[in-house]
Amino acid sequence: MTDEREKTASADHQRERGQTGPDTERSVDTAAESFLSVESELRASAGEQVRGQAVDVARVPAETVPEAYPVTIGTSEALALTLELDGRDGTTVTTYFEFDESVADDRLARLLAVHSIPTDRFGDLHGEWILLVIEDGYFLPVVPAEFPRGDSRGVYGILVGLAFNLLVGTVAILGLGNLLSLPVIAAWLLVSTVGLPIVTYLDAWYLRTRTDWGQGPAFWALLAALPGLNVLTVLAYLWTRHRARPLA
Repeated sequence: MTDEREKTASADHQRERGQTGPDTERSVDTAAESFLSVESELRASAGEQVRGQAVDVARVPAETVPEAYPVTIGTSEALALTLELDGRDGTTVTTYFEFDESVADDRLARLLAVHSIPTDRFGDLHGEWILLVIEDGYFLPVVPAEFPRGDSRGVYGILVGLAFNLLVGTVAILGLGNLLSLPVIAAWLLVSTVGLPIVTYLDAWYLRTRTDWGQGPAFWALLAALPGLNVLTVLAYLWTRHRARPLA
C-alpha cells in the first residue's frame, strides 16, 4: 500500500513538472532573449547618434553611477540627467556629470553653453533636445571640446566669396580679359587670400563647437587661402558642413 502511494506521489510530481516546467522554462528563455536582444541592439549601435529630450535632472551620490560608465565621476555627487530617446517609444536613459557646488564641471558647462544656459541653472535643460552617442552600451551627450566660438554668419561670407571666385574664373576662362580690370583683380586677390580664409575660420569654429563636426578650422582656413584651388576646397568644406549634426 505504501509502495502504491509512493508511486502515485511520484507520478503526480512528474505530471506537475510536466505541466509547469515547460512554461517556467519558456518564461526564463523569453526574459533572457529580451535582455540579449537589448544588449545586441546596444552593441550593434555603438557609435550611433540619436537624440534625447531632457525630462528630469537630479543630484545623486556618486556611488550610484555604474562602475562601467565610460566617463569618470571624481566628485562625491553626480548630476543624473534623464533623457527620453527620440523615436524609441518612451524609452529613457540616464547620463551622468560630475557635480560640485563650488566648482562647475567643465564638461557640463560646455554642454550648457551650447544651449545658452548658465551653469547655475542646469534645470533649464528640461525639455531641451541633446545629441547622444552610444559608447560601451551607455548613451553619452556629444559635448564639444571647447566652449562655443566662431560665427554662424560666416557661411554667408563663404557663399559670397565662392560666387565671386566663380564669376572671375568664368570670365577668365571665356577669355573676356577686358572685363578683368586692375580693381577687379585686386578685389579677387583680397577675397581669395583674406576674405575666404577669415569667414571659413569663423564658420568652422562655429561648427566645431555647436555640432558633431570635429575637424580643424585652421586646416580649412589654410585651404581657403589658395587662389584658384580654393574653389574646390571651399566646395569640399561646404559638403562636410552639410553632413554636420547640431548638438542642440
